[in-house]
Amino acid sequence: MNQHTPIPRTIVEAAIQKTGLANVGGASIREIRRLIDLIEADSGVSFLRMEMGIPGLAPPAIGVEAERAALAAGVAQHYPPVAGVPELKHEVSRFVQNVIGVSVSEEGCLPTVGTLQGSMAAFLVAGHMHPGRRAVLFLDPGFPVHALQARMLGLEVRRLDIADSRGPKLAEALEAQLADGSVCALLYSNPNNPTWMCLNDEELAVIAAAADRHDLLVLEDFAYIAMDTRTPYRLDGNAPFQPSVLHHSDRALLLISSSKAFSYAGQRVGMLVVPDAQYARRYPELAGWFGHERFGAALTLGALYGFSAGVSHSAQYGLAAILKAVNEGEYRFLDTADEYSGRAAEAKRIFVRHGFSLVYDTDVDQPLGDGFYFTIAYPGFTGEALVAELFYYGISAIALSSTGARREGLRACVSFLPTEVMPELDRRLAAFRADHPVPKSN
Repeated sequence: MNQHTPIPRTIVEAAIQKTGLANVGGASIREIRRLIDLIEADSGVSFLRMEMGIPGLAPPAIGVEAERAALAAGVAQHYPPVAGVPELKHEVSRFVQNVIGVSVSEEGCLPTVGTLQGSMAAFLVAGHMHPGRRAVLFLDPGFPVHALQARMLGLEVRRLDIADSRGPKLAEALEAQLADGSVCALLYSNPNNPTWMCLNDEELAVIAAAADRHDLLVLEDFAYIAMDTRTPYRLDGNAPFQPSVLHHSDRALLLISSSKAFSYAGQRVGMLVVPDAQYARRYPELAGWFGHERFGAALTLGALYGFSAGVSHSAQYGLAAILKAVNEGEYRFLDTADEYSGRAAEAKRIFVRHGFSLVYDTDVDQPLGDGFYFTIAYPGFTGEALVAELFYYGISAIALSSTGARREGLRACVSFLPTEVMPELDRRLAAFRADHPVPKSN
C-alpha cells in the first residue's frame, strides 16, 4: 500500500468507477482529462498535468486584436471563402518561404479547422487517388488521432516505428512497407510527437524518393514547426530553414498548426499547404468522388467544402495578423519554443533524479533536444501501469502504447509545467520513489 500519496486511494478509485474506465493506463487523452477533473474536485489536490498538449502560454495580442477588428467590421455576417481569405493565403505563402525556404503559390495555402481537418481531408482524397490503394503508413510514434482518422475513413493503418529505422536503415524499412503498392499516403511529425526526435535532411530525402517512386502522398505534420531549439532558425527567408520533404519532392502536403507555435489553439485555425505541382496533378479516379480530377480542386472544392464550407472568418484574420508580424520580423514566435525547452530540461532532470529514465534520448547520433514533449519510463512498470499509478501522486501523462511506440513508457508534455511547479513535481516524484524503490543493480 502506498504511504506517501497526496491523494487518498479511495478518491482515485471512486473517480475511476464513476467514469467506467476499465483500463486507466490505456485511456484516451480526453478520458484522462475527465478523470483528473473528477479527482481534483473530490480531493482538492491539483494535478501536475502532462497528458494533453495544450499551449501553456498566452496568445499573441496582435491576433486577438485583429479578430476584434474583423468582427467589428462585420465579417460574422458573411461566409468565409472555402479556400481562405486573401490576406491569410498571402501570409501563409510568405511564412513557408521564410521558415522552410520553399515557394508555394497562394492558391495552395489553405486554412483548415485545425490541422486535424487538414489531415482528415488529405486522407480522404489520398484514399481515392488510385484504385485499390487504401493504406496509410504512419511513421510512429505519433499523434493517436491521426490513425483514428484513417480508421474512421475505412483506410488500412500501417505502422513503422521510426526510432528503430533511423539513418541508413530507413530506405530498406520504407521499401518493405511500400513494396506491395497498396499505400496511398505516409504521415510523420517533425519534430516528432511524442519523442521530439527530428528527421534530418538525409532521411527526408529518402522519404521523398520513396514518394516519387511509389506515387504516394506525404503528409508532413508541422505541429511544432521550427521548435527544435538546437538549430537557430532565422525565419527571414535565409538559412537555416526548417527541414522539409518539400526540399526533395513536391508530392507532399504540409500541416502547419497555429496551436503550439502561436498559442492559438482555441480558434481552431490551421494551415494546409499544397505545393504547386501537387495542386495541379490530375487523378481520374477523383472525379467520381469529388467532381474534379485535379488534386487541388478535389481537396478544396470537394473535401474541405464538404467538411465545413470554410474556416471561422475572424480567426483567419487573427492568424493572418500573427503571420504578417512573423514575416516582417515584428514577432519572434520561437521565444515560445525557448520557454518550453527550458521547462523540459528541468523536468527531465527531476524525473531522472528520482529513478526514471528517458525512453527516447538520441537523434541518430546526437542527444535529443528539449522541447514540448519528452518520454519517460520507470523500472518494473509498463507504460499503462505507470500512468495508472502516477494518478495517486497527482501526476498525469499518457502511455506510449497509444502512440504506436514499441517501447514502454509515458509521453509527458511540459506546457502546464511552469517553473513555479517544479518543486512540487520534485516532492511528488520523491514520494513515488519512496513507495516504489528502484531495485539495486548487482
